[in-house]
Amino acid sequence: MTNLFKIGLPYTVVVFVLGMAAGTSGNTADMIEIGPHLMLNIFMPILIFEGAFAMDVFVLRKVFWQALFMAGPGLVVITGMTAGVAQPLMKNADWGWKESVLFGSILSATDPVAVVALLKELGASPFLSLFIEGESLLNDGTAMVGFTVFYSVITGTKELSAYNVIVEGFLRFAVGGPLFGYLTARLCLFWLSKTFNDSLSEIAATFTTAFLTFFLAEQALRVSGVLALVVLGVVLSNNRTSISPEVETFLHSFWEVLAYMANTLIFFLVGMIVMRLMMQKARVWDFVYNFLIYVSINSIRAVTVIAFSPLLKRMGYPLPWQFIIVASWSGLRGAVGLALALMVYETDEKKIPQNNVSYLVRTIL
Repeated sequence: MTNLFKIGLPYTVVVFVLGMAAGTSGNTADMIEIGPHLMLNIFMPILIFEGAFAMDVFVLRKVFWQALFMAGPGLVVITGMTAGVAQPLMKNADWGWKESVLFGSILSATDPVAVVALLKELGASPFLSLFIEGESLLNDGTAMVGFTVFYSVITGTKELSAYNVIVEGFLRFAVGGPLFGYLTARLCLFWLSKTFNDSLSEIAATFTTAFLTFFLAEQALRVSGVLALVVLGVVLSNNRTSISPEVETFLHSFWEVLAYMANTLIFFLVGMIVMRLMMQKARVWDFVYNFLIYVSINSIRAVTVIAFSPLLKRMGYPLPWQFIIVASWSGLRGAVGLALALMVYETDEKKIPQNNVSYLVRTIL
């Protein structure tokens, strides 16, 4: 997915542009009625589980604490700095600090699919690839925790308090999600242990468990479905002996194809939606703001990663300075941020003052 037909552009960018081209047709644009909740529920289990399941757990252990640090304190710093940049830029849209922090949490969710694919093509160290990919999976979960807390505060379903931030945001979402993911992983492993060389049953086991884990975590238990999926995928990857040898390769290919299709559909659909919005509401200043936000969020990530590099080097695998430089510029935004931005777009504008085009386009950048 690094590029398409060797034209040098990331695959998702090409698909997004094709979606924008399709969105110029009024008849086609009117057909785009997919909601952000539906997008999250359909695509998120596929993308998150596939990323976690494909990980080399041996290498992940070496960089886990570094990835966790960047997905925890690192993400908090990046979110806060992004909010600090967005707040003065969006004063004309009646944004306060709560809206700016919400915006920062959306842009903190990274998706380095193109970067990791390019690193693998170039034969880069698996430690670098796993550090970037592991951080992405974990910070998708923590970014959604922050988004959920501030979205609830802004829409009036919760008050901003230390209790809500600590208990709801950390204990319930960040701890409850992984615990539930571990439980469902053990149940899936038990299911797999009762089958042998049955591709349909083993694929059905992982597919069903992934979707049920996400739905039950988000809807029934109100914990982080993303973090639950990360733990589910990593535990299954660490117990590959439970999967029949004849099925394992096909199983990974199955999830790779699903993830490829999910990314394609997300970026194509969002391209159509953005074009429709730009045709209706775009202003010249939107593009100026977009450029400023783009430069800011990439600079913020670079400064944060470099500033934390002395700590990162002491927390696990000794990352050389070349790894730090690559990691500092690998924070691409993707499917998670797009879905969260669409959720804000669908919210009553009286509750969240917004410029819809800017919210979507900046997230895509």
